[in-house]
Amino acid sequence: MASLVVTDGLGHAGGNSKEFITVNTELAPHPTVTRAAQAAANRAAKLALGALSLQPSSEKIHLDAGGVFLHVHELSYNISHSSAISALQQAVDVYSKAAQLAPYNLVAHQNLGSALLTLGIDKESVDTARSGVFHLSKLMQRRTNFASVKQPPQVVEHLVSLYGSITSQTEVHKFLKDAAISFSNRAVELLPRVGEVHMLKAHMHMERAEFESARQCLLRAVDLDQRDAGPRIALSDLHSRLGERDQALSVLHRARQEVQSDHRHVIEQHLNELSD
Repeated sequence: MASLVVTDGLGHAGGNSKEFITVNTELAPHPTVTRAAQAAANRAAKLALGALSLQPSSEKIHLDAGGVFLHVHELSYNISHSSAISALQQAVDVYSKAAQLAPYNLVAHQNLGSALLTLGIDKESVDTARSGVFHLSKLMQRRTNFASVKQPPQVVEHLVSLYGSITSQTEVHKFLKDAAISFSNRAVELLPRVGEVHMLKAHMHMERAEFESARQCLLRAVDLDQRDAGPRIALSDLHSRLGERDQALSVLHRARQEVQSDHRHVIEQHLNELSD
């Protein structure tokens, strides 16, 4: 027996969701989902709709209900595509209402943006994806201290993951890739002294075969956090990709001396792979 946990739509607990809904579902072994699980999720959706009718002006209830509809979407996807899309559209609708009720609530814009992007990918609609990016862009205005709100680097990673999941070179894929590039530039502006954002920008450069620009970004990331193995490994991998084996080994040998001790086994592993 597994509990269908109501979240805010991006994996974060939806606050007071359990006050109006807790659903148990029998889940079959992954990735198969049984019709019984879908039926339980549909009952959850009905309870969520009931909660919305009781408190139509509560952005909190709308956020919680959106999380339920996203679960219905996930559970229905391999059973009924039309039901899955219907649930996803319901999630978009209630998150949109939450954003209207609380226009400065970043969680509402985060969840609405994510749901719209998923819908845009499924429908191959650039306009829908553009609306999703618009809402996510509100998270790129500043760094926040809210645990339930993605930080700028996480928003970029989310976009990269989404366009990476699209196997064909569609217009939506191109749009999301361009959005990720734009967001990575913005993340560097917001957090110039955070190595992670420079690594993300390097990733975008490498995808466009802009290897020297990628190298400069990785060198900056190394400079900002010389004890972290991640930027060193990425820099070594870049040299390897360009056929520069000696430079790749040099980066790793230096890293072995400078990174924190609990990262050194990773450096050793990469050294062994290059030496074989």
